[in-house]
Amino acid sequence: GYEDYMNRVYVGIYSNDAGGGTVGNDADNLSPTQFTLQQNYPNPFNPITQIKYDLDTPGEVVMDLFDIRGAKVKTLVNESHSAGSHEFTFDGSKLASGVYFYSMTANGINKTRKLVLMK
Repeated sequence: GYEDYMNRVYVGIYSNDAGGGTVGNDADNLSPTQFTLQQNYPNPFNPITQIKYDLDTPGEVVMDLFDIRGAKVKTLVNESHSAGSHEFTFDGSKLASGVYFYSMTANGINKTRKLVLMK
């Protein structure tokens, strides 16, 4: 027999049933499906920038800042977070101009991005 569920088309958070159903947006119930660390914005910056990240599961989050030589400058975040989207405001006013790296570890996964402070 014919199975109607085989004719569904899924694109992002939308689904359309080829049999004449409706298109829905489930934006209110969205949650991240993976751990992501976004590029800071603005970049280059002076002296404030935003760092956004998404957690698919709750857990401990550690974000460290490193200089161009790989030496740890400071710990930016070290706390437990719920699943979902988060944002950190970084103030680099006490640092010298230059290239830095922010590295985040959450639930055993590590991601690193580059930021540029220009005074």
